[in-house]
Amino acid sequence: MTDKYYLDYAVHPGEYIDELLETYEMSQVDLAARTHISTKHLNQIIKGKANITSATALALEAVLDRPAQYWLSLQAKYDEYTARKDQAAALLNQKDWISSFEYADLSKRGCVLETRDPVQKGINLLRFFQVATVDAWKEVWVSNAQDIYCRSAAHTDLDTAWSTYSRLASWIRIGQLEAERHIDEYPAFHSQNLSRSVYALRQLTFIPEPDEVILKVNACLKSAGVWVQYVQPVMGMRAYGASFMARSGQVACIQLSGRGKTSDQFFFSLFHEINHLLKKGTSHGFLIGSTKDKEEEKEADGFAGDLLVPPQEYEDFLCKPISRESILKFSRSIHIHPGIVVGRLQHEKRIPFNQYNDLKISWRQQSVSV
Repeated sequence: MTDKYYLDYAVHPGEYIDELLETYEMSQVDLAARTHISTKHLNQIIKGKANITSATALALEAVLDRPAQYWLSLQAKYDEYTARKDQAAALLNQKDWISSFEYADLSKRGCVLETRDPVQKGINLLRFFQVATVDAWKEVWVSNAQDIYCRSAAHTDLDTAWSTYSRLASWIRIGQLEAERHIDEYPAFHSQNLSRSVYALRQLTFIPEPDEVILKVNACLKSAGVWVQYVQPVMGMRAYGASFMARSGQVACIQLSGRGKTSDQFFFSLFHEINHLLKKGTSHGFLIGSTKDKEEEKEADGFAGDLLVPPQEYEDFLCKPISRESILKFSRSIHIHPGIVVGRLQHEKRIPFNQYNDLKISWRQQSVSV
């Protein structure tokens, strides 16, 4: 694909008509009579103020010995040239939008072509998101920003943080393209099947290899029409996970960024996103939920926490002194990996973040899919 965003030069076909009039020693009045086009309109065409239509091209074909396609091709090239010039001018006024993306990161991933030209960057970004204009991007992505569940390290006002949302949107778009490679034969999303599959996922917390976990999670959730994937976060992005629809809104995707790099963070984020799918399903289009609704986010956190660590048993556990032995005994009693309990205790600041980390499954040195 060329890195040039418009042709270097194109002229209106009216200039070619003017040249041929000299060649044929024919006046504009004579040509107007021969083509049955008004002199005024013909003059407008020659000055580049009016365009050549199919009917005009056929008339010129009969008189000037050039096929209609010749004239229509000249007109089409000129129209494209002017449209691209207009597009370039519009994108030059959108430098803040263009610079809000981590373009170098997207280029390294193969999502956009490498370039330093700001206009070409804008064009490449529009192609990446499959939209024609920045306004269309805002309509498709920013309006849906209100409809996306995303477990994040911090809630940010997306209306005032273009870079924050541009990164998130890029990450989601990368995930959409990645998911489409795997879900051709996936069944449609089925909320009841997802609900029935949830508790089976708890048994996977003891698996140390992240790739194996992802493989078995997807095997468990396939009947529910849910695909789970890791996509490395875009630079500067703080999201843990998000949910969206793929394959024309048929398959639900849970996308995780790997923030935290531990098994307990993975499973908490997984169940957090599952709650959003169970609550909202496909009712919010290709993006699910709302980042700004803190109550819904709190509910999803509660769902994930209670599913991993049953609340009544947890309350009883907290009534006793916390130690390595008590954590191991408690985790065995609820059939969950002890790292999950440690992560919960650390999150609630019941123990320091540097305590009992050896009980957690670390994925920092291990590969994850995508």
